Amino acid sequence: MELSFKLEAFEGPLDLLLFLIHKNKVDIRDIPIAEILRQYLEYMPVIREQNLDNVTEFAVMASALIYIKSRMLLPKAEEEEEEDPRKALADALIEYKKFKEAAAWFALRLPEGQLTVAKRPEDVERPRTPEYHHDPKDLLDAMKAMFVRDERRRPPPREAFSGILRQEIVSVEEKSEYIVTILKKLGEIDIAALTYGERDKKHAVAAFLAILDLIRDGVAAVESGETDGQTLKLCAGVMKGT
Repeated sequence: MELSFKLEAFEGPLDLLLFLIHKNKVDIRDIPIAEILRQYLEYMPVIREQNLDNVTEFAVMASALIYIKSRMLLPKAEEEEEEDPRKALADALIEYKKFKEAAAWFALRLPEGQLTVAKRPEDVERPRTPEYHHDPKDLLDAMKAMFVRDERRRPPPREAFSGILRQEIVSVEEKSEYIVTILKKLGEIDIAALTYGERDKKHAVAAFLAILDLIRDGVAAVESGETDGQTLKLCAGVMKGT
């Protein structure tokens, strides 16, 4: 005997399952998976014939029902307390039922063709304009205060720090002249004593650069110490041994 179906407008697999549950008058929390699966599969050929866009979703749900049934058939150990395999499906059906009932409730109360719900606008009482008579002096005081705040935000001029921070400029040329003067008097200078004898790093660096300039220009030459051969001395004239 051929079965004939009156295909309902099911919006998805959950809609079909909910229809079968209501049709069989069973509890969502205690779904007879075998019977519901059998009826569900009977609808599948008709659903395929309708060429619905979500046919794949119906097939996926059928696979999920088969998986749930297979888990229920597996033997369980006595000490195991496994969660009911139907719980996730039951929770999804309950949530879907809530949304479907809410949609039906709104459909009965919305005018035909209206798809959104909006709250009616309420009359808003406009605030009263404060009555205040401005004194011209208040405006002048506000302007002075604005100028004072603007002046405070500006950074102080550079001259304000002249007595606090001062950068000493050490001239290499002046160091060169100083070294040449010593060479003329002494004839030779210990390079280490000349650089390490300076009072700070700036003067020591300037002295070292001045020595390099004098050697480059041929004004002075470098000789090793006569006693230990390790110390270097700066002498007047061209470098010996060249």
